[in-house]
Amino acid sequence: MIHFFFTGQLRQKRQLEQFGQDVLNHLCKDIDHDVDIEIRSEKHLDGAMGYCLGDNESIIIELARGTNIGYEYERYDFDEVVVTFAHELVHAKQLIEGCTFESRKSHKGRDQREVEAYGLEYKLVRRYWNPN
Repeated sequence: MIHFFFTGQLRQKRQLEQFGQDVLNHLCKDIDHDVDIEIRSEKHLDGAMGYCLGDNESIIIELARGTNIGYEYERYDFDEVVVTFAHELVHAKQLIEGCTFESRKSHKGRDQREVEAYGLEYKLVRRYWNPN
């Protein structure tokens, strides 16, 4: 069973939790152990809109609500946060399956974990995101 825990300010937490459950139930059909996933909402992150780290039982997903451009703070559209969440959920699936930083495989210089995450993020949002 997958357990989500949210920290920080983030809109529509219940809908995001349901989205996360739906996505990971789809991606991890054969999961046979408990997984705790903490979703940390941060004002901004250095160098990315989101991060995913952990192992097959405990995962942290960090989501930025915005970015600093020069001396100005710019808030992301919530739709961008949802797409980032979908992307990081693919990385969570990879961790649940035992993929580690060291075990990544490169094809033509591209990290296959990122290829998978970018390839699925919009498909997952279209299929499972229901903000109502």
